[in-house]
Amino acid sequence: KRLGRRSGECEEERRVNNMAKTREVCESCFEYLNIAMVEWVVQSSDGSKEDIFLKLERLGFLTGQKISERITRKRPRFQNDLERIKFICKEFWKEVFLKHVDNLRTNHRGVYVLRDNDFHWLTRVSANGPWTKEMAQNYIIFPAGLIRGILHNLGIASIVTADTKELPGCTFTIKIITNP
Repeated sequence: KRLGRRSGECEEERRVNNMAKTREVCESCFEYLNIAMVEWVVQSSDGSKEDIFLKLERLGFLTGQKISERITRKRPRFQNDLERIKFICKEFWKEVFLKHVDNLRTNHRGVYVLRDNDFHWLTRVSANGPWTKEMAQNYIIFPAGLIRGILHNLGIASIVTADTKELPGCTFTIKIITNP
């Protein structure tokens, strides 16, 4: 029995290690897909920033809706907007970016600011030069759309903006739209 348990532990360790390697491969593939998607949208657009923004944000919105359906399927309903935003900061961020949001702030009037100090999709972008910050802006439009898409599926109409003042960090500002 001891040998069986020990060999079972070794098998368990191998299984966990293989899962971690698979997750790394999946993450690398997803990062490459994101880079290719942004390049494709930039090349296929009419060259205007507005056209690039609309295409990337729409792709993110639709993807966010689909992801939210999958990860909220077995959850009980949320009681308020703050619970929904906390869900995004913890569970959604962990599922998509493999970590929690570093900072969440609110003015308690429908504005939430999510700060990620080491955003995975911007780690390969250098902080030098104005063109890199402009390019980095293209890479955070899709995740802003993801956030808006999941919020939409959770019953919140919102405007989500993203900013890259300090690379590789970024800030997402969520403004909840309330009906007058």
